[in-house]
Amino acid sequence: LLDEPWLLQGTYQRGVGNQLTLYTGSALSEGYTSLLYGAGVATSLGAFSVDVTHARTRLQAAGSQQGASVRLSYSSLFGDTGTNLTLAAYRYSTRGFYSLQDALYARDAVDRGLSTSGRGRQRSQFQLTLNQPLGQRFGAIYLTGAVRDFYDLRGTSTQYQLGYNNAWRSLNFGFSAMHTEDGQFGNKD
Repeated sequence: LLDEPWLLQGTYQRGVGNQLTLYTGSALSEGYTSLLYGAGVATSLGAFSVDVTHARTRLQAAGSQQGASVRLSYSSLFGDTGTNLTLAAYRYSTRGFYSLQDALYARDAVDRGLSTSGRGRQRSQFQLTLNQPLGQRFGAIYLTGAVRDFYDLRGTSTQYQLGYNNAWRSLNFGFSAMHTEDGQFGNKD
């Protein structure tokens, strides 16, 4: 980035009984304001949550944008096997929504005289995380995956990662393999 904008972030969570959690948060930066609010509930089937983020972004020479993003997520820990599954979420964002990261990149592009659409603003995302412990001495394996689409880029972006983590004495180590695919240009890595 050409400049170093100030940033203020905060969150607050409050449990209501043993099964309901309410939460709110905000992110503020130069030309950017967002407010998040949501709730999570624990059930015998797992934990479900929903939250909404409203954001207003002001870009020099590009005007003011505002929009919202909705996220639904599910997480469960299967006690017998220790398997942790998170379907984090389907997220849908309206066209005027900028995440903080998107806003900072767009602001930097405007400062450099570049187009703000080259990086892509996310429209929706589906994400999965699976973690499986292999026993006390054998570490754990994990699998993550995400599929995203964008307002200003064609195609979808996919990313998958498979990994293994363990510890030996005071040494933590891990191995992973990742596959990414850019749907706009068909690039694979």
